[in-house]
Amino acid sequence: MCTRKCSTWRGTGYWCPEHWEISDQQIRVGYKIQLTLKDSTGEAPFIVFGASGNALTHTTATLLAQRYPYSPGQLPPELSALVDQYLKFEVKLPMVPTSGISSGEFRVLRVFPNVAA
Repeated sequence: MCTRKCSTWRGTGYWCPEHWEISDQQIRVGYKIQLTLKDSTGEAPFIVFGASGNALTHTTATLLAQRYPYSPGQLPPELSALVDQYLKFEVKLPMVPTSGISSGEFRVLRVFPNVAA
């Protein structure tokens, strides 16, 4: 899990291991969500960008950024409320020859503005 490179997520967002260097200029969302992902293979820190945050907030980070312009030290209440929460997830992986479903939980560690947005 920790060695996966950044890739598109459903074609609209990005995910990557926390330590991965981000240089893609196409990442323009307003917020990044740092979380710990835990499933049957172990636990690893990730940062979630863009539409992948949609699963957490039911709206995109881009829309949140439009509703709440960047202000140092302030976050939208929808995102602030996620910090330190444990949430369940299920990810379907159609390219995996087995069942193609991974499930587990993640803990939201922090949410912070994406200064590159």
